[in-house]
Amino acid sequence: MDESITVMVGEDILPIATQDIVTKRQIDLLARKTPDKYIKERRGRGGQIFKYVEGHYIISVLNAVFGFNWDVEIVDKLIDIQNDNIAMAVRLTVRFASGQSVSKTAWGGSDIKRLKESRAMVDLADDLKSAETDALKKAASMLGVAWDVYSGQADIRDADEPLPRPHARPSTQYSPPPPPPPPHQPLMELTNDDKEKESAARTCADSRVPRHPGGSLLRTS
Repeated sequence: MDESITVMVGEDILPIATQDIVTKRQIDLLARKTPDKYIKERRGRGGQIFKYVEGHYIISVLNAVFGFNWDVEIVDKLIDIQNDNIAMAVRLTVRFASGQSVSKTAWGGSDIKRLKESRAMVDLADDLKSAETDALKKAASMLGVAWDVYSGQADIRDADEPLPRPHARPSTQYSPPPPPPPPHQPLMELTNDDKEKESAARTCADSRVPRHPGGSLLRTS
């Protein structure tokens, strides 16, 4: 037996007893801890905060470990319209290069989302897909995918702790620099002819305004 092929069992590392089914590389991918960047948090019922991974991460790991040679089927589902709840059971089957296959069955759930005023269902198909994805996550965790997230040991923390703020990603879109300001235009100097024309225009305008004999302006209606 190759002692280097091991898995995590709780906080213990145990060797694989049957190594003819799975390769060491597959075990390494399944048994590794989930990178922090893929772990999300959400508020659940009872005010608790749960850790989870998104469905596309589970699918990507299954593709990497089993070379796309896996499938999932719905084996049962319950739709409770009165209580706005969906429960679904799926069977995940993975196949190894040796020709052997392993299946895991698990249940998942989802709430039925409704419009606030009319209480009409928003999209039942999306709610069914959410329940299927939730069940797939549980079934995949039985094979070791995101085992540390769904093991029940570190998936709950105090509800008083705030949810972490997502890190802002630097923008990769190119922004051109602002255009340079226009060059300073010097004021045009008046020629002697222009000065004489401006003075004549002012004199003409003043001559049209009625005045008292003393020189003050008259108010006209």
